[in-house]
Amino acid sequence: MSVDVLQEKIRQKKNPAMIALGPTPELIPPVLLAQARETREQTLPALALAAETYCMELLERLRDLVPAVCFRATAFWAMGGDGTAALCRLLGQAREMGYYVILDAMASIPGSAGDFFAQAVLGGISADGARTELYPCDGVTLNAYCGSDAIRPYLPFLRGEEPKTVSLLLHSANRSSGEVQDLISGDRVVHTAVADLAMRWSTDLFGQNGYSQILAVVGAQNGPALEQLRRKYDRLFYVVSGYGMSGNNAKNASYAFDRLGHGAIVSGGSAITGAWRQSEGEDYLAAARQAAERMRKNILNYITVL
Repeated sequence: MSVDVLQEKIRQKKNPAMIALGPTPELIPPVLLAQARETREQTLPALALAAETYCMELLERLRDLVPAVCFRATAFWAMGGDGTAALCRLLGQAREMGYYVILDAMASIPGSAGDFFAQAVLGGISADGARTELYPCDGVTLNAYCGSDAIRPYLPFLRGEEPKTVSLLLHSANRSSGEVQDLISGDRVVHTAVADLAMRWSTDLFGQNGYSQILAVVGAQNGPALEQLRRKYDRLFYVVSGYGMSGNNAKNASYAFDRLGHGAIVSGGSAITGAWRQSEGEDYLAAARQAAERMRKNILNYITVL
C-alpha cells in the first residue's frame, strides 16, 4: 500500500507510532517460553513458537491503538526455518488485522540475488503459473549504502494500482552510527547523500499527500539534525527508529513531522515489547498496552496530527 495509506491510518487513529517486532529471547515473556518448551523442549522450534505466540498476542492487543507494525526479519531468520515460517504467517495476519506492515529486511544485495529478493518480497514468486506472496507486506526497509544497483530492482513495485514503499536507512539509532553515517563526503555528510539519492529516485513516486513512496529511516538521538533533514528534504516521509533508546525520545522525534503532524512515524521496539520486564508481575500484554499508550501520549505532547 502507498504512503498515502500509511498516513491515513495514522490520521484515523491519531497515533503516529508503530510497534517494531523483533522477538529476541530476552524480550519473550518466560511463561510463553516455558509453554513452548513443554512440547518442543529446548530447541529453536520452541523459541520460534514462543516468539510467534507473543507477537500474535501483541498484534491482537494493540490493533485498535497502533496503525502500523514493523517486523525485524533478522530476529526471525536467526531462529531458522521455523522462525522464517512464523514471520511469513505473522506478516499475513497483521495485514488482515488492518495494520500497515513493513518488513525490516535491511537488505542491500546488488546483482541477480538482489533482483530475486526484491521480486520475492514485494512482488511474490511465480511457480506453475501461480504467484505466491511469501512475505505479505506493504513495504520493506533497505540499506542503501551499496548504492543504486541494490535499490533499483525495488522501484518498479512502488508504482501501479497497489504500490508498495521502501524505507531507506539514512541514519540509524545506534551509538556508533556516526562512525560512517556522519562522515564528510565532499560538501555533504554521508547520510545526506542517501537522502539526495532518495529524492533523485522519487521523480514520479510522490503520493497525493506530497510524500515520496521512498521513506527515510532515521534515529532521533539528534533533534536539531533531524529538524534540518525535515527542512531540507521536506518531501521524504520519515520512519524514526529507536524510540526509548538513549536520546531517542518523543521531543527529538517530533522534529521529523511537518506542521500538520504528518510525514513521519515513530517506531518503538523493546520499549513496548519489553515493557513487562519493569512491570513487577503485571500481565505482559497489559504492560505492552500501557507502554504503547504512553508512547502515543508522549509524542502527541509535541505534535498534533490533523
